[in-house]
Amino acid sequence: MTELANGMWWVLEQFRGLTGSYGLAVIGLTLVVRALLLPLGFAQLRAMEGQKRLQPKLQELQKKYREKPQELQRRMMELYREERLNPFSGCLPSLVQLPILWALWLALRRLPEGSLFLLWDLGRPDRMFVWPILAALTQYLSMKPTMTDPKQSSMIWMMSAMTGLFAATFPSGLALYWTVSNVLTFGQYWFFQRRLGTAEGGVRAT
Repeated sequence: MTELANGMWWVLEQFRGLTGSYGLAVIGLTLVVRALLLPLGFAQLRAMEGQKRLQPKLQELQKKYREKPQELQRRMMELYREERLNPFSGCLPSLVQLPILWALWLALRRLPEGSLFLLWDLGRPDRMFVWPILAALTQYLSMKPTMTDPKQSSMIWMMSAMTGLFAATFPSGLALYWTVSNVLTFGQYWFFQRRLGTAEGGVRAT
């Protein structure tokens, strides 16, 4: 983890040297991280599209075997195998983000006193709660289009609220990273839907 934090600090310093701003450096670092994670991101989106496609069949199985949970699990796994879809493949990019966030937090601890971006000291929590609110809002907006089941709505609200709470306690530089990352996630989903719609002979609405 220390090596990853050192690498992030080096990237931050390179961008800060180019821009003269640690805030712009955090945004630059976010772009680099998201570019590196792009293949995983598209794999996650393909998995989610597959989940959406399977929802009617899964719901039919749940109704048919609701009194037989073991048989239901077996039938569901058979369906995933037939469709060549891994039900857990969509979770990998989210898990990869955890060590990145931790390493970035370690890197931000090295910021000099008064490393300002607009009104915010990136090394301290945002006491105006602007970035925590933006982090929570963009988290919700980036996750909502990828929802494969209406029952997931409450979970998305809960995860967004937790993001806001965490962002309020961590340095605002971390909340800035998370907000920009969420915006890029939404843009990535929009681009993926455009490409998918074009491949199917039309642009799919999002």
